[in-house]
Amino acid sequence: MSAVEEIERCLAQAIQQRTATEIIATMGTKVLTLQNFQQLIKKNNKNIINKEVEEYYYKILTDFDSRVGITQEIFEKMVENLPKPKRRQDVVMSLIEGIQSKKASLERIYKFFDYDGDGKMQLNEIKELLEYLYPEINEEDIKILMKNNNEVQFSFENIKTLLSFEQNMNAEIVIVKDENEISDSEDDDEYYDEYGMFKGNQEEYFDEYCFTEDSPFYQDFMNFKNLYFKLKESKTLFIDPDFKPDETSLGNVDEKFEWKKLTEIWKNAQIFQKDLYHSNNELGVHTLVSPRDIKQGLLGDCYFLSSLGSIASKYPDKIFDLFQTPIINSYGVYGVWLCIQGIWKLITLDDYVPIYNDQPAFSGSDSQEMWVILLEKAWAKIFGSYGNIISGDPREVIASITGGPTWCISSDESTFIERLKQIMNSYQNYIVCAGTYSDKPEYEKLGLVRNHAYSVLNFRTIKLPSKEEVQLIQLKNPYGNDQEWNGDWSDKSPLWTQELKDNVLQNQEEDGIFFMCIEDFRKHFENVFIGFCNPYFKFFQITIQCQKKKSAYILLNIKKDGDYYFSAYQKSQRMFKQQSKDLQQQYDYSEMRLILSRMNKNNSIQPLTYKTETDMSFNIYGRLQKGQYILQLKVNWIMEGWDQSDVPLVSYGEDTTEMKFCQKISNFQQASILFEAKEKRAEAKPLNPSHPELVVLKNKSQAYGYPYLYYQNLSKEKTFNFELLFEGDIKLKKPHSGNQVEIELKPGQDRLIVYKFMVKGAKMKYQIHKFKCGSVQ
Repeated sequence: MSAVEEIERCLAQAIQQRTATEIIATMGTKVLTLQNFQQLIKKNNKNIINKEVEEYYYKILTDFDSRVGITQEIFEKMVENLPKPKRRQDVVMSLIEGIQSKKASLERIYKFFDYDGDGKMQLNEIKELLEYLYPEINEEDIKILMKNNNEVQFSFENIKTLLSFEQNMNAEIVIVKDENEISDSEDDDEYYDEYGMFKGNQEEYFDEYCFTEDSPFYQDFMNFKNLYFKLKESKTLFIDPDFKPDETSLGNVDEKFEWKKLTEIWKNAQIFQKDLYHSNNELGVHTLVSPRDIKQGLLGDCYFLSSLGSIASKYPDKIFDLFQTPIINSYGVYGVWLCIQGIWKLITLDDYVPIYNDQPAFSGSDSQEMWVILLEKAWAKIFGSYGNIISGDPREVIASITGGPTWCISSDESTFIERLKQIMNSYQNYIVCAGTYSDKPEYEKLGLVRNHAYSVLNFRTIKLPSKEEVQLIQLKNPYGNDQEWNGDWSDKSPLWTQELKDNVLQNQEEDGIFFMCIEDFRKHFENVFIGFCNPYFKFFQITIQCQKKKSAYILLNIKKDGDYYFSAYQKSQRMFKQQSKDLQQQYDYSEMRLILSRMNKNNSIQPLTYKTETDMSFNIYGRLQKGQYILQLKVNWIMEGWDQSDVPLVSYGEDTTEMKFCQKISNFQQASILFEAKEKRAEAKPLNPSHPELVVLKNKSQAYGYPYLYYQNLSKEKTFNFELLFEGDIKLKKPHSGNQVEIELKPGQDRLIVYKFMVKGAKMKYQIHKFKCGSVQ
C-alpha cells in the first residue's frame, strides 16, 4: 500500500469514528494545521512517516488553493469520496429507530425476548431481539455492534451499555453516544490537564489564523498580535487604557466596587474548563461551553446572559470561536471577536473586573471559568461602561455573537404555538430567548422575575398515561439559582410521573432550568426573540453611505442556489448613552426599507420581497437561484442634521454573496410596485357597477414603501377616460404630480398611481370626474 493510500485509509477510519465537523471541533480550531493533521493520521497509524503526511497535507493546500490550512469545507470535500464503512453509530441508530417504531420501551422489549425470564439473554436471543428491531441487520452489522464486547450472557444493563442508551434533553428522539468512539480519542484528554482545564499555548493560536491583508479581519488581528508580543517582550501586564479598571468603566452603576484581576481572585482560573460532571457525554468544544457556566450577578443584563445561554446550549463552538485567546496568558491580555452592528471587530481586554465579597460582582462562574465574564466585559467596553449595558434586547446580542439575522414574535399572535414549535423542532438552526411582562406583581410567588429574559432551551410534546398530549417549554433563568417557576410542570410538580422524570426531567437541581406548559408560557412571557444560525452559512458585509432622500442600489451575484438573508443595521441607541443627555434623548431609529428584485436576462426587474421597519436592524429573506439580483436600501433619517450615515449591509447565506454598488435604476420602485399590483390584480374591484371591465386595486399597506392605486381595462373594445382629483396630506410620486391625474385606458391598458403620506396618520381621499366610456373605432 502506498503512502497516499495509507493516509487515505487513516482518514476513512477517522471519519468512520466521527464526522468531519466533529473532528475539527474536537481539535478546538477553525482549520486543520499540519500539526493537527499529523495528529489525526497518527491516531490510526502511529508508524506512518511524518514527511509523507506533510507532503500529502501541502498537496491538499495546493489542490484547493488554500493559504489558511485545511478548512472544514476542504476537509469535507477531501473525505466525501473515501470509502465509508458502516459505523457502529449507524447500526445503533438503526436499532434505536426500531425501538421508536415499536412504540415500546427498551426494557419491555428486552423482557419479551427473555423467554425464561431470568434476566439473562444468550447471544442467539440477542440476535433475535436485534433482528426484531432492525430487520435488515446482518452478521457484519452485529460484529460491528459487538466489537470489544466479550459478554456471553446479557442482562438489561448490558444491553443499555451496548447501545449507550440515553434520552437526549434537546430532542424528541432517542439519541445514542458510542462510548467506544468517545474513548478512542485518547486524545480528547490531550486538551485537558488532570483537573479538566483547557491546555495549550497562546502563540499556537496566532498560527491558526492566516488572514490575508485584504481580509476585513486582518488589521484587528495584527494589532492584537503585535500588542501581545510587545507585552511579552517587555514582560508587562496589560491594563486597558480604553476601558480602565475604575469608576469611569462602571458608568451609572449605583455601587462602587474594587477591581481585581480574575487570575488573582481564582487560583484555578481558565477561559474554558472541561465540564467534568454535566457534559461527560459530549465531545470537543461541547465539554468546554455550557449554559450551566452562566451566573448573573449584580448587573441587570439578563438579556445578554440569557442570549449566551441559548447559544451555548446549541452552538458552543460559536462562543469558543469568538476568543482569539482561548487560554489564559501571563500578560493578562485577551481578545474577543464580536459582530457589532454588522461589522466583526476584535475587542481587546484586560482581566480586571469589579469585585463584591471577593468574587466577581457581575456575571460569574462556579467553575472559575472566565469566558462569560470576558464576554460581558467586551459588551460593556463596546458601549462605554457596565452601566450602559443594563437592560436590552436579546436580538442585539444574538446577532453580535453569530452574525446571523434575528427577529421577534409576540406570544399573543394567533399562530404563535405553531411558529414556535416549528422553530424549536428545527433545533439546529435557531437560538431562542423569551421575555416576561413588566407589570405582573404575582411573578415573585410563581418563581418568575418581572421584565426578565430567559433562555429557551427546548420544546417537548409529551404523552400522559391518559393519552393526552402536553406541550412543554424548557427555560433557563440566567440567575442560575433556585429562583425557578414553581407552577405546573416545575421541577417539583406532582404532574411528573416517574417515567417522565427519567426520560424528560432528568435532573432537579437548583440551576435555574425548568419546564412550563405552553399555556402558562403564553400567560407570563410577552415576546420570543429568535436568531437564525447555520454554521455552514457564509457571512459577507459591506458598508453603505445612505443619504437622507436617496436610495442605494446594490448588485448581488448569487453563485449558489439556496437560502439567503440580507440585514441592514443602524447605530444602536446604546451607543449614545455615553454622549450628552440631549443627544441620548434625541437619537431614535429611522425607518429603513429593503427591496429585493431579480435581474432577468432582458434586464427587466422581477421584485421578490420587501420590508419596511423602524428598528436597529432588520432583514429580508429569499430562497434564491443562481443569478443577479438588485437590492434597494433606503433610510429616512429622522435625526435633525443627519443628511447621511453609514449603514452596514450583511449577506448571510448558502454561499458568499458578491455585493457591489451600482447606479440608480430608473423606475425601480415603480416597476416593483407595478409587479406586485399585477400579482394582486385578482383582488381588484369594479370601479363602476355599470362597467365591470374597469377595475381598481386600492393598496394602502405601503407596499414596497408606498400605497398606490392600480387601474386596469379588461375590455377588448372599450376605452375609458376619467379624471382623479386628490385631497389630503399626500404627494403623488413621479410621473404624476399635483393633485389631479387625467387617465385614458384603452383595451388591455393599465395605470399605476403611487403616492406618499406627508404626515403621520394622514388619509387620502379622491373624487372621479369627467368619466367617459367609448368604443374603439
